[in-house]
Amino acid sequence: MRLLYPRPYLDRWGEDLCDAARSEGWRSWPNLVASAAAIWLQPAIWPPRHRGQRTARASAMVLAVAGCGWFIANLITEDADPVLRQVLRGCAAALLVGCGLVTPLPHPNRTGLAAVVRRSMRYFAVPVVLVATVVITVHGGVLPRIPPVPIRLAVVSLWWIGWLLAVGAGSRVLANLGPDTVIAPSRRRAGAGGVVLAAVAVITGAVLLIFAFSGARFDPFAAICGALTLVFGVAGTAALCELPSLADD
Repeated sequence: MRLLYPRPYLDRWGEDLCDAARSEGWRSWPNLVASAAAIWLQPAIWPPRHRGQRTARASAMVLAVAGCGWFIANLITEDADPVLRQVLRGCAAALLVGCGLVTPLPHPNRTGLAAVVRRSMRYFAVPVVLVATVVITVHGGVLPRIPPVPIRLAVVSLWWIGWLLAVGAGSRVLANLGPDTVIAPSRRRAGAGGVVLAAVAVITGAVLLIFAFSGARFDPFAAICGALTLVFGVAGTAALCELPSLADD
């Protein structure tokens, strides 16, 4: 059961959870699973290590939902109505604006810059290698003019997996950088960025749902992805709304 909960939560209340699980036995498992799911959707309430980490975690969650939802929507709706594609292009611009607003700035000294570079290299190494491999393979003459279908599918899969991993890496960097290496954005700036990212998540989920129901045939995969994006987008918005009522430890 310990694996279900985020580490910051376990560091503070892990022993109490284990005691409750041992005393009640298997009857406590459904409640523990439900509480774990609720806690993962509320990163703002996790015990912070430093001032501002609650905001960073909530922003990282919304960034992950908005980024992943946008990439999945582009992949699924590649041949969709031009209006939906135009909406997703607008979401791309909003995604960049939101990222810029919630991203902390490194301290203007060698130590801070070096720490940010090291952390970024560790998190972004795999997605950068995947995306670079696809670019070199496609534009470097490695593939034949018309590659077989399995190779095309593999290349496209690597491309999207690389970008999705990059979104996850950006969220991890945002949530884990400390005040010794970066200057956190102000609460107003972070809140504005979170609102923009939450709006991207909600709009992207709506695009997927419209695509799922508006075609000649119902697309269950698009509907599921759209519903999940909407749910997580609303959860991210709720996490941002919790921040003003929470005091830093």
